[in-house]
Amino acid sequence: MYKYRIDVLAISETCLDSTVMNCDLAIPAYTLYRRDRADRRKGGGVAMYVQEQLKSRQLQVNDRLETIFVGLHTHSRTNPFLSIGCVYRAPDSHVDFWEQLDNSVQMASATCPDILLLGDYNVNMLSVPPHPNARYVLGLCADHSLQNVILQPTRVPSQSCLDLALIPTTMTTAAPSSSPMSLHSTFVHSVDGLSDHHLIGLSVRVSRANFEQPHEQFSRRRQPSLAHLDRSVTSAALKHILDPSDVSGGYTLNAAASHWQQSVMTVLDDLAPFVTQKRAAYSKPRPQPWVTPELKQMFHRRSSAHRALIKHPMDDRLRQQYRAIRRQGTLLNRKLKSVYYKDKFSAATGNPRLQWAVLNQLTGRRKSHPTPKASLSSLSDTLGNIVHDEHRAALTTPDTPADDCLDNCLLEFQPVTTAAVAKILERLNTTKASGSDGIPAYILKHHAAELANSLTSIFNQSLSSGKVPSAYKLASMCPVFKKGDPYDSSNYRPVSLLPIISKVLESLVLQQLHDHLDITPGAIPNEHLRTGQEMLNK
Repeated sequence: MYKYRIDVLAISETCLDSTVMNCDLAIPAYTLYRRDRADRRKGGGVAMYVQEQLKSRQLQVNDRLETIFVGLHTHSRTNPFLSIGCVYRAPDSHVDFWEQLDNSVQMASATCPDILLLGDYNVNMLSVPPHPNARYVLGLCADHSLQNVILQPTRVPSQSCLDLALIPTTMTTAAPSSSPMSLHSTFVHSVDGLSDHHLIGLSVRVSRANFEQPHEQFSRRRQPSLAHLDRSVTSAALKHILDPSDVSGGYTLNAAASHWQQSVMTVLDDLAPFVTQKRAAYSKPRPQPWVTPELKQMFHRRSSAHRALIKHPMDDRLRQQYRAIRRQGTLLNRKLKSVYYKDKFSAATGNPRLQWAVLNQLTGRRKSHPTPKASLSSLSDTLGNIVHDEHRAALTTPDTPADDCLDNCLLEFQPVTTAAVAKILERLNTTKASGSDGIPAYILKHHAAELANSLTSIFNQSLSSGKVPSAYKLASMCPVFKKGDPYDSSNYRPVSLLPIISKVLESLVLQQLHDHLDITPGAIPNEHLRTGQEMLNK
């Protein structure tokens, strides 16, 4: 195997059982996968050796067959670029074998569409007339676009072709330059004294694209970032987006609010436009903060020892040297990591939030936002019905305050000042997500002095007319999974993000309601105080 540099060796009819341990079958620098015959009958079973340089894992398929499917990966790919299956079919197998094998190939195809099927099918593809089970092999090839490339006898006594190599048709029909994988050559070699079957093999050329980074994800980012904009330039541009006199001069409330939002977004797009960037799905991990120069040197020594062992896998001295260096590096890494997190946790004493952040970083816990698995149409209908039912219930809820409270109710809102609006803007939380308008809280907070004047005019017109601008009612809705079946759209709840400006107006309304109740005792007896959001929905 070392002489001919075999990457994958598939063996059928291994005749192994539970009494044979993997350590007895281990080959240095190779990973062993095996499946023994489940019942107590003799014979059968399959095994596969994969070179350790190839990142591989066993795929979960039908457990009732004597088959093994292994996916080959690269370090820059999550899904395998090639699946190799080793199959053994006993001569007395039931006809259901072919249907179960078809299901296994379908399961493996869900992970990787390119599949190689190697093994002993006990079907003579050279017999005339055709073997009774040959039609099942041809049907399997037709259903999964496979082709048998072994067309000569593989068994010595009967001169029959029982051992097959089924490969994708694209490997033989497509040009090597345009296909990610292409068939280079095949061979049938005699192994006298070891088996009555010949050794079959094939050489596959894999393009470099399979070993490079996979598909790239496109992301839209502002260049430069809003946090790095020149404060003076941004302030001068935002200060004159809308003159307060324009609101009362000709703009209606909805037009003024929409024009204000469009003007702010125009300024942001001019100063920090969106650009399309390419981001690789796999990136090299950053070095850990506890890694010291001594530990880096230990890692380099370990890599050098590993490369030397790969060149001479049978050298016991190199193997022991590699294991000793690897153990030293592992112990030193654990020690430095323990000291780093111990010091970091001690420094966070008295700050529970920071301590939990350290613990989550240590345990690898991250906030996950899984992509909804339900269809978009069903999610849209379900969430739309939920919002519609809640809105209809709010409109039909009886609201008849007592007659003796009408004199004490707040019949109109007072105009707000620019200072009050600026004060609320300066208190905004910049970590909150922006709403449907796309205006981030960072801009509103750090440019409150420039934006407060124009917003005050819009807010005062809204309070005097008793109406909320339509732009402030538009929300970005996203589904959040609750529990149960992720494919059922009823197991999601809607979460809406309103524009941050609407929350500023809500705060001003709520502040006036609180002030009114403080100076008017008993204004709403036997009633709970509604939140500002409920008052805006009325």
